[in-house]
Amino acid sequence: MSWEKLGLIFSPVGKADWYVSHAMVPLAEELGGENIRVYFGGRDSEGRSQIGYFEFRIAPPYPVTKISACPGQCN
Repeated sequence: MSWEKLGLIFSPVGKADWYVSHAMVPLAEELGGENIRVYFGGRDSEGRSQIGYFEFRIAPPYPVTKISACPGQCN
């Protein structure tokens, strides 16, 4: 698979309590087909970083299909 820069796909602002800002240090994992999971560090309102993920389809318009409900392995 070759990678291509797509621009902003996911913004953490206003999505969940455990990440109110940042989607830093992204790491992409190919799930198969057109599905990609991106792990990221999000910061809560106290500036603590926790790891979660979002998934999207690598086909226009690149829709986000899932966002972890909490950090770690809760879902």
